Amino acid sequence: MITLNPLEGFYMVAVHRSYARAARNFRYPISQPGVHQQVKKLETELEVKLFERVGRGEMALTAAGRYLFDFIQPFFEQLPAVTRAIATNRFGGELRIEAGNMAIRQVLPAWVRRMRARREDVSISLAEHPFPDLERLRSGACDLLVDYLPDRPPWCGSREVARAMAWLVAPADMHPDGPAPALESLFETPLVAYPAETLHRRLQLDALPRAPEQVVSASSADAILAFVAAGLGFSLIPWVEPEGPRLAGVRAWSFPQATFPISAVWRADLDSPLIEMALEALPDCPPS
Repeated sequence: MITLNPLEGFYMVAVHRSYARAARNFRYPISQPGVHQQVKKLETELEVKLFERVGRGEMALTAAGRYLFDFIQPFFEQLPAVTRAIATNRFGGELRIEAGNMAIRQVLPAWVRRMRARREDVSISLAEHPFPDLERLRSGACDLLVDYLPDRPPWCGSREVARAMAWLVAPADMHPDGPAPALESLFETPLVAYPAETLHRRLQLDALPRAPEQVVSASSADAILAFVAAGLGFSLIPWVEPEGPRLAGVRAWSFPQATFPISAVWRADLDSPLIEMALEALPDCPPS
């Protein structure tokens, strides 16, 4: 199997067109015969000539040598910059963010724009999850979770990135302009709620004076609003934008009894410049 040292010797001779000049410019002490041995080892492994002599001490690439050089040149030219970036903890790459529907729509666009302005060498992938899964964070399947995460294990670091307020929503044709109706008066229609056995459903039920007799399940705030607009029931949903949800067929009233911090959560044991960059791009927020 080809190892790095013979490739490095070959690269240096190709760049400097001379074994002697290659030896003088190596990043570590090596003799001219040592460089020659590296190239000969590579030629033996590949069973092909990589250089031809074109003058006194002058070497030129063969066709096979040019093909190999074109392949390895980007690696060796970029290696010093990559090494410096790793040493200073300022390397780029892909930042993988998983977030709920509301965070993706209302929180992440402006935040991602600030990240991109700060670091163009970082690519950002966003994936929507119905409900946060800390196990994906622990396993390394993603780098950041962004959602309402009040119960975090000690291995998590976190930062509040936004705050959502609860809103009471009901069909507009059943509740024309006016003050918010009494919750009890809405119980003639079903509650459109998040799926059973979720924290979001429990929060909705805890905010009500009693459990409604009928419940319709929907997977996200957008789906809940669509059900409400269709006249299928009322709901309580969190919303980050201060003006509240705006959708044809829906009336919304702020429900200030409840607010919900939206947090970015990551593995605290990781020293990641990508996560550090993401947090630096946030507006000033107190740690949650």
